[in-house]
Amino acid sequence: MQTLKGNPHLFHAAAEQQLELLDLERRSALEQPNPAGNDHILYKRIAQLKSEERRRAVQEVIYVLVVEKFLKAGIKMVPKISALVNREGGSACSWPIQEKDLESVHSPEAFEMIKEHMEMVLGGHATLSRVEPHTVAQISKLRVGQIYATSVMYGYFLKRVDERYQLEKKMKILTRVAESGRGFTTQFLSIEKRESSEMIQAAGAASELDLVSSSSRSPSQVALKNNDLRAYVAKFDHETLSRYATMRTHETVDLIERHAEALFGRPDLRVAADGSVGLARDDAIQIKFASLRALVMEAAAFGSYLWDVESYVDIHYRVVPRRN
Repeated sequence: MQTLKGNPHLFHAAAEQQLELLDLERRSALEQPNPAGNDHILYKRIAQLKSEERRRAVQEVIYVLVVEKFLKAGIKMVPKISALVNREGGSACSWPIQEKDLESVHSPEAFEMIKEHMEMVLGGHATLSRVEPHTVAQISKLRVGQIYATSVMYGYFLKRVDERYQLEKKMKILTRVAESGRGFTTQFLSIEKRESSEMIQAAGAASELDLVSSSSRSPSQVALKNNDLRAYVAKFDHETLSRYATMRTHETVDLIERHAEALFGRPDLRVAADGSVGLARDDAIQIKFASLRALVMEAAAFGSYLWDVESYVDIHYRVVPRRN
């Protein structure tokens, strides 16, 4: 991070060097012979600790590379929410909003799907034509954190499929897609809910999102144009959709969790006498709808950048594949 701030022109070279050194360490560790006897257990434990240190170091490089993309785009990231709450002294949380810059992160077709995603996760209040931008909502901080993490994963998923879609479109191999009334966004959210179950551990938290089933909409609302991105994704079967909605690496999953916790805080959990786990406290915050919308847009941009960075890092340090 210091290199990024002080010498941005040297940043990528420093990041690549760090990744290559970590890769060399990993390969050297794999080549070390296992000691015999009682030393084996100790050696194994030390190797596990070093492996975890390398994973954390790679995670830090990934995070800083994502931040660098925001800086390069001239986008100021949302500050820590608890700091905003303390600064505002009870007033609604707000910060400078850069909707146009956040929109430009995505292709026009992908951004249309992000707007649909906002409609889903914000309970139909995402469009400012329906709700005044300065209207204030009181909302659980845990719920906002869940919406943010969900939107990061959705942005990651969209970038992944949009990259493939744009490539296939250029190669002129897209096939015509029949109109479908089934809402793939709802399918994605059900898959994503399993992905983020470790992040949102509080009882009942996963059910807080106000999802509107796309299948309940009228045919005119779900009409799909041939060969656009929405129609392209709609043709995915459940297995394909699940594969594309799954994060590729452990590092990325942990990074999303840590980033969400840094913004919104770690849930204050309580274990009851019967062994059940619940929230000891879930603070509510006041936030303007315009800010809530911008928060979702930033999260989607974070996910999109995360896909790009993950692919870049993989060139210099093979990231660990997820095990299903």
